Amino acid sequence: MADPDGLSVEIYRRLSRQDAEGALELFEDALAASVDRPALRARLHGWHAQALLQVRRPEEASSAALRGIRAARSIGDSDGVTALRDLQTQAIAQAGALKAPPPDVTTPVGLAVAALDDGRNKAGELLALGAFRQAQAAGDDREAVLAMLALARLPHRTEAALRRAHGLADASGDMNLVTAVAKAFNAAGVEIKAKVF
Repeated sequence: MADPDGLSVEIYRRLSRQDAEGALELFEDALAASVDRPALRARLHGWHAQALLQVRRPEEASSAALRGIRAARSIGDSDGVTALRDLQTQAIAQAGALKAPPPDVTTPVGLAVAALDDGRNKAGELLALGAFRQAQAAGDDREAVLAMLALARLPHRTEAALRRAHGLADASGDMNLVTAVAKAFNAAGVEIKAKVF
């Protein structure tokens, strides 16, 4: 029987060295060896999701994160659930980015999206915030919503940015924007709160 602790340490080492391909080779054995250790399994699923994100396999990464969420929930690990939800959000964002046409880098939002696609999250965040301010100053609802949707790709910004995009799209009355925001909410697994009249 394989040693789950030894395999876990080796997976961690490989991920630390940015060797996602090498780490991926070990997950099947590590998960099989840790069948009676839900805390370790939750962590392994999280690392599996990270490795899959590094090699741009977001659908599989999202599934790994979901399995990790279930394992973390089974032992009442709320911090683990939160971290794994962040990974799932990243996987959803990456899946959307891989399917989307290349951004128009002549626009402020396009520059933000391009930076996020390249993994330059801090630059992407600053560019998206700048694009949002410019769009608001120009009264351009579409660009303001798109800037918020770009910002929503960052796990620490997802919910607040989606809610801001929802408010803007709703106020604009543009059904294309409303639909785009609804799809983003759905992809992120965030519930749109019903309006109270």
